Amino acid sequence: MSLVNVDGTFMMFFANLLGKFFGGIYRIPLSNLLGAEGMGLYQMAFPIYSFLLTFITGGISISLTKKIATNRASGNTMQIYKDFALYKKLSIVLGIVLLLFFIVFAYPASLVQGNTNAVFGYVGIAFGFIFASMLGVYRGFWQGYGNMFPTAISQIVEQIIKLIAGLFFAGFFS
Repeated sequence: MSLVNVDGTFMMFFANLLGKFFGGIYRIPLSNLLGAEGMGLYQMAFPIYSFLLTFITGGISISLTKKIATNRASGNTMQIYKDFALYKKLSIVLGIVLLLFFIVFAYPASLVQGNTNAVFGYVGIAFGFIFASMLGVYRGFWQGYGNMFPTAISQIVEQIIKLIAGLFFAGFFS
């Protein structure tokens, strides 16, 4: 294993750890703003969102990373940028499809869960799919070049934005 891989591994470990820290901090003021009922509604939508988010960010990122690494090894630079452009378009379409899916099925899902007030949670977090899908493309691009620094920084920035925006909108709508 090369030193670059070890450095990248440690960088990703600490970025993930810091991201989890910000995620934990986020829950404390969020529960104070939303209260027990609001947090219950949030928890109705978030597991489904989180599952689909893992699929969209992980799948796109891993697939593009492999394509770029393969094209780099063969010296096919033009194909790297073609793939990058294609993946950006595909991720926008996938993000919009998941956004619409979440909005269209918000009411039926909340009905099945037994609380139609969860609709607002579904609709509120649905817009994150577009941003997350684009993040997956950019992370995959840099990972294909073996550079973990942009991915590590983007994970930290993503959690900080989630913290700030989540608390802002929770305060605004509660």
